[in-house]
Parts: sequence; structure tokens; C-alpha cells
Amino acid sequence: MVEVELKFQIPEARRNALLKALDPKKSEIIQLKAKYYDTSERLLSQHGVALRQRLEGTRWIQTLKAAGKSHLHRFEHNYDLGELEQPPQLDLSVYEQ
Repeated sequence: MVEVELKFQIPEARRNALLKALDPKKSEIIQLKAKYYDTSERLLSQHGVALRQRLEGTRWIQTLKAAGKSHLHRFEHNYDLGELEQPPQLDLSVYEQ
């Protein structure tokens, strides 16, 4: 998988100009709700691994990410936890196989 993610920090004074430049018909504002996990020793982070649960629309997705062959490639495993009324508990059983 190849994924390129760009993040920008826009000064508050320039925010309105940026919003005017974006075509509202071709964009949408979404709020993300995510929980990240690691050991108390931060072993996942030290090994370039990320484990999170994120609310995407109405569904919770659990994702495990790790470094790949290059900085443009990485391992990513997404597991759909479904639509839940409460944020889910971490489920490590999905990685047993």
C-alpha cells in the first residue's frame, strides 16, 4: 500500500482565505475520533508501529500500521469493529493469525 498524508498548519489569520479558496462543492469537513494504544514502555512507537481505533463515519475501525520497505510503503491492517454505541475495547485477538 502506498499512502501519502499531508498535514498543514494554517495560521488563524490566513484560515478564512484558505476556506474561500477551497471549493466547498468538492470538499467536506469531517471530525475524527481516535484512540491510540502503546505499551507503558512505548514499545510499539520505538519499533515504528501504531495501533489505533478510529470512528470513521458511523463505524469503528481498528488499524495496525508498521514500517514497510521504504518511507512510501508500509504495512496496514484495518479491521472493521462495526457500529457501536460506545467506543470499543481494544481487541488484539484479530492479530492471532
